[in-house]
Amino acid sequence: MTEARSSAGAASADPGFGIYVHWPFCRAKCPYCDFNSHVSGEVDHARWARALVAEIGRYADEIGPRVLALSYSLMSKLQVHTQARPLMEELARESNCIVGLSILDGLNVVFVESALGDHPYSRRPQVGFRVPIAFTSMGWSCIAAMNVAERAQTLRKIEAAHPDQAPEILRNIQKAIADIWKRGFCISEGALEGGSNAVGVPYLHPDGRHILAFNMTAPDTVLTRRAIETRWGPRLVKLVQRVRTSDADRPLPAPEPARTAARRTR
Repeated sequence: MTEARSSAGAASADPGFGIYVHWPFCRAKCPYCDFNSHVSGEVDHARWARALVAEIGRYADEIGPRVLALSYSLMSKLQVHTQARPLMEELARESNCIVGLSILDGLNVVFVESALGDHPYSRRPQVGFRVPIAFTSMGWSCIAAMNVAERAQTLRKIEAAHPDQAPEILRNIQKAIADIWKRGFCISEGALEGGSNAVGVPYLHPDGRHILAFNMTAPDTVLTRRAIETRWGPRLVKLVQRVRTSDADRPLPAPEPARTAARRTR
């Protein structure tokens, strides 16, 4: 293992990454341990191992290796989540909403960070969780941040992917773009999930290659349209402005020639 790591380090500057797998069974419970663990002498470890492998396979099928690559790239180079996390947590506590950060990936956005209020109404979206850009304030925000050519190509792909719903989707997207230009945020009222509202704000990273979006979401009884328009939409815009100011003071990540070229030729 050591020789392999040394050899890999000599060939590449990539530091790699580690994965922690929690095995919740112990022979005895240590007095200082606060992990979710259980003392048991009769555990079918082989069965647990098979279940763990099956679960890893299921998540791999759902999120795919591209999500891991995206998340790793963002966390190690863009560092947006580092700047945004305390601001997101503060806003989540104040609003009692879920505050999320996602990055554009084709016709989806992928969550790379999220924060919950003290009394959440739903579970925190896991890193790697995907939602479609056609039906979400996050997705509409990312589309608004695209250049004209990229936006036109994306809208054609959305029409092809959702032919029956295309007219309504395009109306929602055009309205969202207009709202973002006018006041900095767009609103989704039950577009993805009935009874749930959301507000989104785009964030174009200073490197010009990564389009991200911030959002707030909660049941429509909590996050009403009036509350979004008068309070939470402007607050989310201010959060993004603070992140943008903080990121502007940081050195840009090193360019990635192969990946950049591939994006430009799409």
